Amino acid sequence: MARVIFVSDLHLSRERPATNEIFFRFLAEKARDAAALYVLGDLFEYWIGDDDLVAEGGDLGREVAAGFAELSRRGARVCLMHGNRDFLMGERLCAAAGATLLDDPTVEEIGGERTILTHGDALCTDDIDYQRWRATARSEAWQRQFLSKSIAERRQQIEGFTVGVVLVRQLIGSAIAGLRLDHVSLRLFDDTGPDGS
Repeated sequence: MARVIFVSDLHLSRERPATNEIFFRFLAEKARDAAALYVLGDLFEYWIGDDDLVAEGGDLGREVAAGFAELSRRGARVCLMHGNRDFLMGERLCAAAGATLLDDPTVEEIGGERTILTHGDALCTDDIDYQRWRATARSEAWQRQFLSKSIAERRQQIEGFTVGVVLVRQLIGSAIAGLRLDHVSLRLFDDTGPDGS
């Protein structure tokens, strides 16, 4: 079977050059001959919109897109999924990367098996505040309003938000907030079961 690679929560950012370097080495070496690469969310620490690809300071996004495009040219299927920090990744980024944007969750056939793929943040059903924020931030109205701001304004707003998230994590710890395993199968399978029947 051809090699399929899954990664998530890389949180690439200009502030973490060592992590970025490891990622680009991974693309050039480990992922070089993969049949498929699935990035299941939070590729970036934050993504403020696809127009950042052409903006000053958007070098990291361009480099990542170029790395994925090279994999795609070599025949790999590159798939991206939104996470809780990069949910504004869109078709422009995917076109530059030679990638497909997957819904969350989605079912893919991998190695002859139907496989459910998800970032997982929608499964934290007991974290009511986060689920409200998620619903708001994924709404067309919120995204339209946010994307109407300048890139500098968006970057400043998101960087302020991520500092707050770090402080909250330090206060409450790093446990997965609100994840209930008894809700996972209900959320992923609805009434159809894992095989869709």
